[in-house]
Amino acid sequence: MAISAYLAAVYLAADAARIGDADLIRRFRRRALGAGLVGGGFALGALAVLRTDAPGLFGGLTRGPGLAGLLVSATAGVSALALVWAGRYGVARPASALAVAAILGGWALAQGPVLLPGLTVEAAAAPRPTLASLVVAVAVGAVLLAPMLLLLFRLALRGRFDEPRARPADPPD
Repeated sequence: MAISAYLAAVYLAADAARIGDADLIRRFRRRALGAGLVGGGFALGALAVLRTDAPGLFGGLTRGPGLAGLLVSATAGVSALALVWAGRYGVARPASALAVAAILGGWALAQGPVLLPGLTVEAAAAPRPTLASLVVAVAVGAVLLAPMLLLLFRLALRGRFDEPRARPADPPD
């Protein structure tokens, strides 16, 4: 929940900055910083719990590829908080997303090749023809959808869908 609140606040602070609403910027900035600190605290607390409750996962997160994910997440998370603090919300968006994605990727790398006790990635995988069909379908979908999504994001982030602001009335002569 803290991660979702953090990402939402960072993204909404950037949107508030884009439209120039100082009150919303202040509110979402405070929420982004608070949720980011709480989420980081939870992550550190989770590492302490993993050390005793899941030593295998803890070991995977503290060495090898899992450690790389953990370090990328920590670096991106601290950078995102610093960027939010500095009011650079547009750059904080990808940094915050990278922080969350890296910790999830680090977890997956730390688990591998075992997903659950007695279940490896290879044992859980679908047959090769199914996987090949899935890769082709995703590639075709990406080719068709990616340009449209990029255009949509570009238009939205440039404010092309925003309501026009009312211009102040001209002073009487």
